[in-house]
Amino acid sequence: MSANLQELTEERLVVRSVIQQSGHACVMFEMGARPHPPQSLYRPYIQQCQVFVGIYFQRYGWIAPNMTLSGLEDEYRLAASLPQLIYIKEPAPGREPRLAQLLDTIQAGNAHPKTFVTLEELRQLLHTDLVQLNQQLPSTPPYQEPEPAVLSNQPPVALTSLIGRDDEIAAVKTLLLDGARLVTLVGPGGVGKTRIATEVARGLESHFADGVSFIPISTLSDPALLVQTIARTFGLLESSSRPLLESLIEYLRPKKLLLLLDGFEGVLPAASVVSELLGKAPGLQILSTSRAVLRLFGERELAVSPLQLPPSGAGFEELGQSEAVRLFVERASAVNPAFSLTPENAAAVGEICRRLDGLPLAIELAAVRIKVLQPRTLLQRLSSRLKTLTDGPRDLPERQRTLRDAIEWSYRLLSVQEQQLFTCMSVFVAGCNLEALEAVCHDESDLELLEEVSGLIEKSLVIQERQSLEPRFSMLETIREFALEKLELSGQAPRRREMHAAYYLELAEAASTGRIGPRQMDWLERLDLEQANHRAALTWLIENKKTLEALRMASSLRWFWDLRGQFSEGRRWLQDALDLPGEVPPLVRASALMGLGVLLWRQGNYTNARPLMEESLALRRTNGDPEGIAYALQNLGNLATHLGDFASARTYQDENLEIRRRLGEKSNLADALFSRGNVALVEGKLSEARKLYLESFDVYNEVGDVLGLPFVLVNLAEVARLQGDYPAAQTLGEDARHLAEQFGDRLRLANALQSLGLTARDQGQPEVAETKLQQSLHIYRELGHGLKIGFVTSELGTVMLQKGHLAAARQLFSQGLRTHQALGLNPGIAYGLLGLAETALQEGNLAEAREFLRSGFPIALQTTDHLTIARYLETLALLLLQSDPAQSARLFGAAHAMRQDNEVVVSQAEQPVLQAGLDQLSRLFDETTLEQLWQEGRASDMTARFLKLLD
Repeated sequence: MSANLQELTEERLVVRSVIQQSGHACVMFEMGARPHPPQSLYRPYIQQCQVFVGIYFQRYGWIAPNMTLSGLEDEYRLAASLPQLIYIKEPAPGREPRLAQLLDTIQAGNAHPKTFVTLEELRQLLHTDLVQLNQQLPSTPPYQEPEPAVLSNQPPVALTSLIGRDDEIAAVKTLLLDGARLVTLVGPGGVGKTRIATEVARGLESHFADGVSFIPISTLSDPALLVQTIARTFGLLESSSRPLLESLIEYLRPKKLLLLLDGFEGVLPAASVVSELLGKAPGLQILSTSRAVLRLFGERELAVSPLQLPPSGAGFEELGQSEAVRLFVERASAVNPAFSLTPENAAAVGEICRRLDGLPLAIELAAVRIKVLQPRTLLQRLSSRLKTLTDGPRDLPERQRTLRDAIEWSYRLLSVQEQQLFTCMSVFVAGCNLEALEAVCHDESDLELLEEVSGLIEKSLVIQERQSLEPRFSMLETIREFALEKLELSGQAPRRREMHAAYYLELAEAASTGRIGPRQMDWLERLDLEQANHRAALTWLIENKKTLEALRMASSLRWFWDLRGQFSEGRRWLQDALDLPGEVPPLVRASALMGLGVLLWRQGNYTNARPLMEESLALRRTNGDPEGIAYALQNLGNLATHLGDFASARTYQDENLEIRRRLGEKSNLADALFSRGNVALVEGKLSEARKLYLESFDVYNEVGDVLGLPFVLVNLAEVARLQGDYPAAQTLGEDARHLAEQFGDRLRLANALQSLGLTARDQGQPEVAETKLQQSLHIYRELGHGLKIGFVTSELGTVMLQKGHLAAARQLFSQGLRTHQALGLNPGIAYGLLGLAETALQEGNLAEAREFLRSGFPIALQTTDHLTIARYLETLALLLLQSDPAQSARLFGAAHAMRQDNEVVVSQAEQPVLQAGLDQLSRLFDETTLEQLWQEGRASDMTARFLKLLD
């Protein structure tokens, strides 16, 4: 269904309701939770659909960057092959001209649009049309949630023209179009592999239904990071319930996609990943660039040769047709507009290209010198430098030795100060900022840093880019390799790497210290930019057995890996650091143990997480570290809450809060108050939870940690929802969503959407609830948040129960239950089993409902989740209405007492079902008897008799 989100909100809900009542699933494009261009969302959706329904009024809609049509028109055109039902709202005095043109196009087609004025008219028109259309369509499949939309990386658009390479591009295209699954472009650095590959990819984009994805991996040195890098391109993050490779395979399996892996030489040991992806995703084809073949079965290798060279003695016209000469002339004229190929300089230009063996990067480096040198002088200087490097390493390909000569020539033209900076900069991976350069490369020498950096940029040896508020400086990998060799030969490499590691250790610790407060997003952005440098620093520290520094850096980066969902990578670094020999201060070890424990917990490995956290706590206690003790208690309390051990959680969090208050340091007090409020919330102590949350909210504001506010607002909304204050819950949830969107915080946005969905559900608004919960679920899946994935899936099951879609409800409750069983999370298991019991009861399958209640109630009782326990009592009361009405009345009384004690109301959505049960009892008993049974239930412990009543 396609309609403008801003002006047709009510019409969209009406259409969705009619479509679902007709037995179909309705796919609606919602862009509220995603920052991606709309097209990347709705195209995959349209491909799944059988019917296109379009509703139009006055607005044409937003035109995304690089698009000429709005999403509204693009959706219509992409759905041209589907049966189309078109409805136009009239009157429309403010209709935009572009929409009027679109409607004229529709009128001229075969869609036969209909007009409507009121919502009821629209409902009747669509219902009538769908009844007729249903007779022509195959039966719809069972309910399935739409697959999350994906934003793939497009191949970069070149800023300069491509010269030559027609034959190579045609050859690669032919191989791929003929069905080759893996094509590898092989050649030395600087020969033009990436440029050819991106031209091929852009030219074949229309041949792949799911497009082309360009993934640069040249900066990777750890093969274990290949899967993570590919997966993140498609919005896939680590899941606590399954390996990331499995998620990636499942995502790619139905796709028809070209994957361009650029710069594979650094991760060759991971070639088996490519083989596995190709073996399990039949529509996937991979184009890779590398300095060495992958050596996989079925790989088609294409060696990329240098550009075509002019023969010796060639005349002016023949020289002008040479690809290498044409490249030189174009790049030279870019830096010196007065330069052109003439009969006087043509021979020298041709000889320069021959001496450089036609390698594009070498030619471009040489062409830059035309700014100050004539071709003949340039040739003489190049020739004199080449003579000194004819005995390069014999184990390198000849062309790579020639490229080395070209870079060597450029290097020797640098001043001594520029050479020092050039070689020092090679320790940085994927660039650095000026501060890092000053810390690592500007010591006792007389470097004028800004002047020397500018010189390297002008000579095309360093690239300046602005990825954030400050400029960053980087090198092409080929040039960086050359600079690294020079650094090794200078004897300065160990010292520079040690300085590099020291700087990034200081940066990691500063970020960890500053992460609570108003600069948290600044630190997060900085760590994103510097992740490759932190990986390099950690690698050096671990290889050189710098145990103390490795543990400090890994512990300081734990929060970053946690927020970015990079749980496995963080675990590897922390484990490797902990495995290093040597004694370290106990508090340093305690931090690393806690960091590893938290990341294990995130992935659902509670068995191994808890002993690490407990060891960390013991070290903190032994060494009298109250701040560390509180932090350990807080994490152990959070872990216990997730496991449903609320008594232990309460003990941990009470001590945590007492320490925080005693220390008087408020930056962490808000977290302690919030965590203790969570225990009160799950125990059903709503007034206590609300008081703790409000105090937490005030402290977050006081210390300027605004990123903590959305969490508190969401949980305050939960308290209001459970108490039946739906306007407050709605307002708090919207406030939380607004802040999360403002901060770009996906986790808190998912929390807010989940809360808004539950508020809508409890008010009996299943359509709105389903939309919000689906949006929330998509984000949790991107984050790999197993706990929330399970709960929201089951909560969608409750929405399906409201709508009477029992098969869908059963499917969703079963999915949520399996997720929580895999993680060993008792609260989620009890919730899922209760949902299945309620579903079986509505289906009339009383025996199955009894078994689900029998399995789930002891788990709910163990967790002391009073709301869930009350719902178990109410479900059993409904089950016993016919067979044992007296016990049913007592159970209703006991549940009412439990709700009253915990200030949890019966929601508007629950009220009709429970009231129907009470009405049935009022027909069986007189008022006095029913009141007596009700009071007996309130006064007795019906939870102790629950299982016996099921017999």
